Amino acid sequence: MLRNDARRSAWIGVLTFAVLFAAWYVLTTLTQTISSGRFPAPGETLDALRQIAGPGYADARLYVHVLHSAALVLEVPPSGSLFQGEAVERRLAALGRALGLAPQTTRRRARKTALA
Repeated sequence: MLRNDARRSAWIGVLTFAVLFAAWYVLTTLTQTISSGRFPAPGETLDALRQIAGPGYADARLYVHVLHSAALVLEVPPSGSLFQGEAVERRLAALGRALGLAPQTTRRRARKTALA
């Protein structure tokens, strides 16, 4: 029974993406209801992905941009070590929040009940 539920869920997910892709294609390419200036067509998106993943963009490949963005978010110092200096706790807390592992830092206020 559990196996059938898992298959059904997988098919629902696949069909959802197929319907969304078909709507995207029809609205941007076939009918041009949505202009490419507002929302790129699937072909344009694929061409851009090929450019970024292949030869690169702005003199770097996609993985270089991803690593650079991660370094900016994590505030990597020039030494290249995340675990050096005074901001170690802040970096680890930011990483924990990003992963959803850090405890909540704000306390909820206790509700004040009105006495009748």
